[in-house]
Amino acid sequence: MFRKYHDRFAFSNSQLGRTSLVQRIIDTSDALPIKKRPCQTTPENRQETDHQVEDALESLWSSSIVLIQKKIES
Repeated sequence: MFRKYHDRFAFSNSQLGRTSLVQRIIDTSDALPIKKRPCQTTPENRQETDHQVEDALESLWSSSIVLIQKKIES
């Protein structure tokens, strides 16, 4: 089934699309948008951090990211 419909899956964030068919309104009352500065990170995580921060800057509502390494099963 996966092979048959492989074109329906996104394998990275850049493959995710957007639609203008539906519009959502999130009621935040009178709250102002919040932006926090990115946290310090190691040089090894800098590229992913930069990517996540760029995505967050496109939104009015964003905050710090937290990178968590996946456990490697042996």
